[in-house]
Amino acid sequence: MGACVLLARALGVANVSAVVFVVSRSLPWLLVGRLINWIAIGIVVSTATDRLTELHAVGRPEATPCRAQLIASAIPVGGLGVGALVAGLFAQWVAHPLTVPYLVFLAALLFGTQILTAGWPITCEFEAGMAGMLVGLALAVLAMWLNPPSLGLFIAGSALIGARGKAATLKGAVATVIRISAPGRIAESVAGLFLASFVGISLPVVGAGITLSRLVSPKASLLGFAIAVSVGIALSAIRLPGRTSAAGGGEPAPARRSTDSPDKPPIDNPNERRAA
Repeated sequence: MGACVLLARALGVANVSAVVFVVSRSLPWLLVGRLINWIAIGIVVSTATDRLTELHAVGRPEATPCRAQLIASAIPVGGLGVGALVAGLFAQWVAHPLTVPYLVFLAALLFGTQILTAGWPITCEFEAGMAGMLVGLALAVLAMWLNPPSLGLFIAGSALIGARGKAATLKGAVATVIRISAPGRIAESVAGLFLASFVGISLPVVGAGITLSRLVSPKASLLGFAIAVSVGIALSAIRLPGRTSAAGGGEPAPARRSTDSPDKPPIDNPNERRAA
């Protein structure tokens, strides 16, 4: 497993801890969030240290690893200091000091995840985007159904839907359309994709207006929308690029031809000829 994949998954775990911090209002939940955050930190620090040592050995094979070890040790400690300083500034100058720092932390994690997954294959982009969309929808629905509703959790779910879900799926969709389009029709195909995405953005708003005008509660409307989107994601996951070809196998392989002459007929399997 590559270092980038491990770091991306560790950042995903850190995202979960940030959400727990945002919604927690009791000491046990704060401890749970801290435990999840420690797991993410352990994965990030160990993976980054190992990667930094490898890069240092490649770039300076004649030097000792002391410099890489010093940098790997100084960065986490510096991060702890900067994090405490930023949290103190938020506590002094920003309202809701127990919520806003973790929202900023969650946004920074989502941004870092986007950078790490920039070079992933298209299928991985779709999978990460679909997973982010499902988790974000679950958080948004949970925020609405809590008593009282949690604004922080709703913002966290919305951020996950937009930054991780929509961004990754749209990026994967654009890359897929460009890859399968004819060279002279790429612009036309991408324009069609964005037109379809704009229609997809507009329909839920119209549907929400219709349901609310018929005295359906906002909680029920959001729940129905989340269920519909989740079903669509599940159906789309079956047809992911690269997954159907690997799982297909339904089409027979073409017959092999002799390399001596292109005019010769396909070479049959001698065992099949005897069996016939």
